[in-house]
Amino acid sequence: GRYSNAKVDRLIDQVKVETDMKKRDALIREVLAIIAVELPVVPLYQPFNSWAMRRNVSAAFSPNNVPYFFRFRVD
Repeated sequence: GRYSNAKVDRLIDQVKVETDMKKRDALIREVLAIIAVELPVVPLYQPFNSWAMRRNVSAAFSPNNVPYFFRFRVD
């Protein structure tokens, strides 16, 4: 995407070396706020995944849409 923002780059460099978690979290929040305003990423495709299962089956699905069968439970 060739997104470039010198302030974001500078903040990310600071995040990499900051050891104080409160200061680090504040830097990360600042980066995310800038990203939220500038929107450098435009999602072009967002799939809708529908799942169906029996009442006695429960499963946790991951965000990458891969069913890990060791997470399934049959009651």
